[in-house]
Amino acid sequence: MNPAMVSLARARAHAAHVPQMSLIAGDIRNIALDDVFDAVVGRFVLMYSADPVASLGAALRAVRPEGIAAFHEANMGAEFVSHPISPMHQELGRWCSETFKRGGVEMAMGTKLPQIFMAAGLEAPHLTMDTVIGAGREWLERYVSAFGATHLRSYMPQTLKYGIATEDDIGVETFDGRYLEELLRRESVIQTFQCVGAWARKAPAPS
Repeated sequence: MNPAMVSLARARAHAAHVPQMSLIAGDIRNIALDDVFDAVVGRFVLMYSADPVASLGAALRAVRPEGIAAFHEANMGAEFVSHPISPMHQELGRWCSETFKRGGVEMAMGTKLPQIFMAAGLEAPHLTMDTVIGAGREWLERYVSAFGATHLRSYMPQTLKYGIATEDDIGVETFDGRYLEELLRRESVIQTFQCVGAWARKAPAPS
């Protein structure tokens, strides 16, 4: 729905030489499309919807009979895990989950996907679950670069607004260095939220 994000995606598609991609800013519930598609695919979409059944049902109108609906959604209420315990990793998980919860995000959308699919007229979907998990310097450096301060900054204004943490608590400017040092010093294996993938086929056309 955000035109700025669509512009960014267009630039990335152009840089990746993907000319067949078409991007449109709009609301999935009422956007007009001229074509019928083989599949509708969404990642971290329904968890932000006030009415996920209506959103999925609207998207299915643009999918051909026997086409596929596939969604990947998070269980934001699932616990961050570290072993041995990394206090900074656990705190990061708390900041994230509390911020999203206070913002009205559905915290268990991953495991609610079957009921959403069936309420939208699909059969019970095939399911798979995954999470981000890893250890060791090379992996942790990549993880912290992607999901440390960079990720924090995307929701930090709301974290501060809701009183979940203060700027001094977070220390975003030095967060990545302190976080990585702690993980390496403790030789921690870390895990983030669970994510659930679900897919199902639309019913065949009436004979």
